[in-house]
Amino acid sequence: TVRDSAACDEVTGLDPDVVAAQARMLLEDMPVAAFKIGAATRAEVVSAIAEVVADYDGVPLVLAPDFTLDDEHVLAADDLRESIADLLAPQTTLLVADYATLIALAQPDGDAEAPNLDAAVSHLLSQGCEYILSSETG
Repeated sequence: TVRDSAACDEVTGLDPDVVAAQARMLLEDMPVAAFKIGAATRAEVVSAIAEVVADYDGVPLVLAPDFTLDDEHVLAADDLRESIADLLAPQTTLLVADYATLIALAQPDGDAEAPNLDAAVSHLLSQGCEYILSSETG
């Protein structure tokens, strides 16, 4: 993304192979205390990140997905949401998300009725996410 602290100007997709190669190169070069994953724009990139993170299961993962960068750039496509829910959330030590994101991640089918917040949190915890910090109550 091309953004400042207030707004997103442009969303571009990164090559998943480049993302994985860059991450592995840094991880071989220096120790890390934790991973922090924020906005990802493509399901293929999420898959690449999940593969890298899986190789470092002793390193905590903080997941803070951002599906809406601003009114113009909405990233809540079903394949992206599903890949984060299926591949990253189960490896997550701490999930930091707002009400809408928690509901989106816990909704198994984008067309199904959305769960309430308690059901969403229970579902995510049952899938392997260790802790959840909700940034609002909805």
